[in-house]
Amino acid sequence: MSNRLLSPLLIMRDEQMANDVGPETIGDGVLTMPGYLVIHVAGFKRHSNYMAHLYSDGPALISVPDRLVKAKLHPVGSSEWFEEGWAVGDNPRERFCKWGGASPMYRFHDYDEAVTYIQRLRQRRKRPHEAYSLVYFSRGIGGAESCKPVSFFDDIIAFEAELANEVAQADSAKALRHDAYLAEYPEIDRLKAAFGLSKAHRLSGLLKAIRLDGGAAIKKEMSNASFYRGVKELRTHGLVE
Repeated sequence: MSNRLLSPLLIMRDEQMANDVGPETIGDGVLTMPGYLVIHVAGFKRHSNYMAHLYSDGPALISVPDRLVKAKLHPVGSSEWFEEGWAVGDNPRERFCKWGGASPMYRFHDYDEAVTYIQRLRQRRKRPHEAYSLVYFSRGIGGAESCKPVSFFDDIIAFEAELANEVAQADSAKALRHDAYLAEYPEIDRLKAAFGLSKAHRLSGLLKAIRLDGGAAIKKEMSNASFYRGVKELRTHGLVE
């Protein structure tokens, strides 16, 4: 981006945002975000001088040059809106690039800068059919990137809260699964460190049975040699008396 349209000093780069936990205001009132904004462009298309569109008018066919056919507009946030959309590209000439394509999209790390850029786009291009929207990107469960069209900074705050809630629920569910796993396989981490995964599970199952009924039930399913060898290995690590 050229300095003519953006003030780079107001753009917070990724490394500066690494420790941010949510949208906030800093310094001179610049609104910053843990994620970033991309400007989505709808209604834009690259015309072909060698293409025409055929339309039926009763028995007749009408040929219309591609340059006269406008791009379709889809509901904001729909799959077609994303698939057929464009974005402000991260390139020296500020050209649009295909949404989600190989060319990088420009990332705004300041809300006001992105809004100002859209206003200048409208003034400069004067294309009533084109629609410019903000799409906010941030990371959620497992660090996976998610995005959502936004209109106001409050939308960004709400989306961050939504992602944080999803992460908290996922972490809680993971903790419950881990607790259930530890209940099913007592001392499994300690045993894995000593014997490896497969043998650790066998010894953990034996330990659970011993704690349950002294091993009476499981002893009937094992040979005496296997049972007492397992007890000996558990005793070596101080897990049974």
